[in-house]
Amino acid sequence: MTINELVKNVLAKPEWKHLKITSEEVKHYYKHFSIYVDHSVDEDGMELIINRNANNKLTFIKKESLNSKDPAKNIRHHLLFNEYFSDQDLHLRLTRAFFETDNGRGKLLQNLSKVCKNFNKTTNGWYVYGTYGIGKTRCFKAFCNNLVIQNQESSAFSIAYISMNELVQLFKDSWDTSESLTLEQDLIAKLKYATILILDEIGAEINNNKLGWFYTKLYSVLDYRLTNRKISFFIANYSLSTYETKLKYAYRENYQRFIERIKGLINNQQIELDGKNLRNV
Repeated sequence: MTINELVKNVLAKPEWKHLKITSEEVKHYYKHFSIYVDHSVDEDGMELIINRNANNKLTFIKKESLNSKDPAKNIRHHLLFNEYFSDQDLHLRLTRAFFETDNGRGKLLQNLSKVCKNFNKTTNGWYVYGTYGIGKTRCFKAFCNNLVIQNQESSAFSIAYISMNELVQLFKDSWDTSESLTLEQDLIAKLKYATILILDEIGAEINNNKLGWFYTKLYSVLDYRLTNRKISFFIANYSLSTYETKLKYAYRENYQRFIERIKGLINNQQIELDGKNLRNV
C-alpha cells in the first residue's frame, strides 16, 4: 500500500473519524496505521486504541483483542493492568449477596451499584477508606468487572486499577531497560487516559521520604484527569486527612497541590467502611 493510499484509507475509517486525523499524522505514524488500517488486530492478537491527549497529540495503546467466547478474557481486555487481577478476581460480581450489608460495606455496595446503573451521568469518584481486610479491594474489583460487562462493546472503554506500591515498582522497572522513556510514557498514558482510574492502597507507598519523583509524575496524571473530568477512585486504610499528614514528610514541596487534586477528583466525597475482617472469616 502506498503512503497516499494509506492516508486515504485512514481518513475514511469510520471509527477514527472523531479524532480528525490529518494526512501529516498518518505519515508520521505510518508504522502504526499501516498495520491496523485494514485489520482490527495485529498478528499477535493486539488491538490498537487511539486517543488525543491534552496537547492534541495522538496517543497509541495496545490491548489484547476481545474474545467474546471467553468472559474472563473479555474483562482482561479492558483492564490496563490486568496482570494484577487473578482468575478468581475476574469472577467477582457486584451482587447483594457479595457483602453482608452491615456498616460501611453495605453503603459502598449501594453507591457502586448506582454508578453502574448511571455510569454515563457519573462525574467523579470517591475516597474510600477503612481498616485492613474488610473487603475494599474485592468490592472494587467486582465493580470493575460489572462495568466492563456493561461496556464491553466499546473498544475505547478501559479501567486502570492498580495499587500504589505496584505503580511505584512499575516506574522503577521501566528504568532498567533501553526503552525506559517509552515505557514510562506508555505507563503515564494509561493512567491519564483510562476511562476510570482506581488507585488502591493509598499511603502504603509511604515507607521513606524518597518518593518525590513518584508524586511529581502522579500529580501530572491527577491534574490531567481533574481538568478533563475523568472518573477516579482512591482506596486507603485511613482517611484523606491522615494521608495528607503522612504526605507532608514524603512530598514536602508540593503535597498540598497533590491533595487538592485528589479532593477535586472526588468532589470531597469520602466513604468510611467499618466492618468485620473478611480475611479471618
